[in-house]
Amino acid sequence: VLFICTANVTDTIPEPLRDRMEMINVSGYVAQEKLAIAEDSVAVTPDNLHNYVGKPVFTVDRMYDVTPPGVVMGLAWTAMGGSTLFIETSLRQPLGGAEAKGEGSLEVTGQLGEVMKESAKIASTFARAFLMTKEPGNNFLISSHLHLHVPEVN
Repeated sequence: VLFICTANVTDTIPEPLRDRMEMINVSGYVAQEKLAIAEDSVAVTPDNLHNYVGKPVFTVDRMYDVTPPGVVMGLAWTAMGGSTLFIETSLRQPLGGAEAKGEGSLEVTGQLGEVMKESAKIASTFARAFLMTKEPGNNFLISSHLHLHVPEVN
């Protein structure tokens, strides 16, 4: 195995690691080279920008033109690095409906692993406790039946 490392400052490399490294110093540009670079005139415009920075890596897949109430954007880990996703919430049953027994519920559906499902339930429990502390008369999270849905990650 061959590791190639680069560094501008070698003082911060731990001594045991530096002892095992073969150091090759490569000088930077000399003053004449820097001057020649500074005299290459470049005009960057919207039309030729991709020639200098490349094509856009990320595209925006918007599910909504205007994000409706009850929907937030989240981030997900994927094998390709990451992705954005929409998390949708709605009332599954209105407050005081036929199933109302004083205890609300949270239904979690969509492309979620077990850890994320547990996190959603913990967040719901925390939100209920927090609301009871801040507004003891507000029973919305205590007795309502909520549905949380995470569509497929792109």
